[in-house]
Amino acid sequence: MKTTKFRFLTDKEKRELFILKTAKREIVDNFTLTSEEISHIGRLKKPYLKIGYALQYLLLKNFGRQLNNDIPLEILSYVGEQLKVQEFNLSNYLSNDITRKRYFAEISDTLGFSRFKKDSWIEKTAENIALRASNGLESAFLFLDEL
Repeated sequence: MKTTKFRFLTDKEKRELFILKTAKREIVDNFTLTSEEISHIGRLKKPYLKIGYALQYLLLKNFGRQLNNDIPLEILSYVGEQLKVQEFNLSNYLSNDITRKRYFAEISDTLGFSRFKKDSWIEKTAENIALRASNGLESAFLFLDEL
């Protein structure tokens, strides 16, 4: 018997769900570091660690998501200006799993985040969203807003 694989979102919908807006106002609202954050990040020695840590911090803080390699140049430039960093090669940061995971854990602790756990509240929330949403993408947006 052949099983059919169900996809909740298409690849296009996944990209749309996680697209970072590059309008100046959006960038300023979501990617501005405080002086304390800049000072904390400044303790890192290498430019790629600074920019990677800062982006990982801002993405988790403002969007609840992890850093990947598809950050628009406008955002990289804006964060780089704040940190006085001109090297935007995230592949060095992303390829160092141990450092990236250690910093992610540190950032999560700093922000007071905990690991995602399935519980009855989440199940009920997902069920309510599924009943009122018209498609998978709308469901995903609503669910992320709830979380």
